[in-house]
Amino acid sequence: MEHKSHRIRIANIPEGKMMYSLTDRVKGIIICFCILAVLALIHKEYVLLGINLLATLYFTLRSAKILIRGYDSFLVVTDRDNDQYGDILYNSEINYWEYRIKSNSNQVMFYLSDGEKYLLDHDVVISLHDYLSKTMPDKEINLKDFFLYIN
Repeated sequence: MEHKSHRIRIANIPEGKMMYSLTDRVKGIIICFCILAVLALIHKEYVLLGINLLATLYFTLRSAKILIRGYDSFLVVTDRDNDQYGDILYNSEINYWEYRIKSNSNQVMFYLSDGEKYLLDHDVVISLHDYLSKTMPDKEINLKDFFLYIN
């Protein structure tokens, strides 16, 4: 879903305090790699394996892409096809937001002040809900409020 009015180059993100970021790397796998590397380095016969695991971990972390950036007054969602661009949503433009838990993936629907809707349906995790709850707690709607909003 493309929103030209909200399109921005990632290099041109305005100044602000970053409060949240979501990368394409899974923290659990990174922690397992770290533990395995340390255990391998402890045992003399597995030192080369430990060095190899640390090198793999380094290059994995180095190539991590930030998918969602949350600032104090706006949110930037990186384009999945072209990571040089993204969509910027200012908190002042968002009338309401709704976190939807689905069986296959979670979603966040933003209802913007110009009547437009912005659906974020990829890479949505519960930590994004926590960020939105901190920055815009009064704008979250639940199912009961939703029916009042659309009528």
